[in-house]
Amino acid sequence: MPGTIAEVVPFRECVDAIGTRAADEIALPELVGLARVVLRDTPLEDPVVGMARVIGLGRLHADIRARLEEALQKARETMA
Repeated sequence: MPGTIAEVVPFRECVDAIGTRAADEIALPELVGLARVVLRDTPLEDPVVGMARVIGLGRLHADIRARLEEALQKARETMA
């Protein structure tokens, strides 16, 4: 079914700056996994900002914010 997430996978954090990935290089199921962790572990923080912090983003551009919000919405759907 188009637009659905077949699976949620754990987010792979980078251990150093060399391994840092751009947000648009991270698969949506992995971003959904990250969103689920952020929702569970930091409920008072803006989840999109929390996700960006974990990824290592300094600034949130509109296209990246939209992608993280999409992952966040799908995470909420899979947690319900």
